[in-house]
Amino acid sequence: MPKKIPSALRIFAPDNKLNILVLGVDFNYDEMGHRIEQGRTDTLLLVQIDPFLDKINVMSIPRDSLVEISGMGKHKINAAFAYGGI
Repeated sequence: MPKKIPSALRIFAPDNKLNILVLGVDFNYDEMGHRIEQGRTDTLLLVQIDPFLDKINVMSIPRDSLVEISGMGKHKINAAFAYGGI
C-alpha cells in the first residue's frame, strides 16, 4: 500500500502541486580551502508533490543534456549553474 504524503508537506501546497528542483553541486577548492570556481551540478532532480493524488513524482534530468543557456549558447545543462547559479 502506498504511503500518504505527510501532512507537513501539504502545508506548502494545499491547493496545487508543488515542484522542487534538487541540485547536487560540486566545487573545487584550493589548498587553503577557498572555493575557486562556481561549480557544476552532478545531480538534477525535479520533484513534484501532488497533495490531491497523494503522489510524489521524481524525474532525473541527465546532466549531459544539451540546452540553450541565455547569453552563452548551447551547453550541457550541468554547466548552467556555473554560469548563473540557480
